[in-house]
Amino acid sequence: MFDTGIDEKHKAFGKGINKIISYRKSNPKTWNDTTGHGTHVAASAAGRGSSHTFGAVTGAAPDAGLVIQVEIDKSDMSTVLKDAYDQGAHVHNNSWSKQPRVLIPNLQPF
Repeated sequence: MFDTGIDEKHKAFGKGINKIISYRKSNPKTWNDTTGHGTHVAASAAGRGSSHTFGAVTGAAPDAGLVIQVEIDKSDMSTVLKDAYDQGAHVHNNSWSKQPRVLIPNLQPF
């Protein structure tokens, strides 16, 4: 998963995160998910745990391991894809947007 970050302590993952790689040039040892998007996408794909709001969380492939890649600064995609492959990834998800983030009033994270 190449996205905004990950909340690796979220109960939706149990022990399903194999590796986290951060490409943040300003602070490469961080991967916190300030928007929640990366955590949501990862849980939708491979969640197997629980959430305080919805209870049990089961993603589309709950037995899959996750390689989380965090991008805030511009990254070379050939490096990103090679790094994921080298970690054993067989499927790669990229989330992109040029639109500003739109906040939905009263939306609660799971």
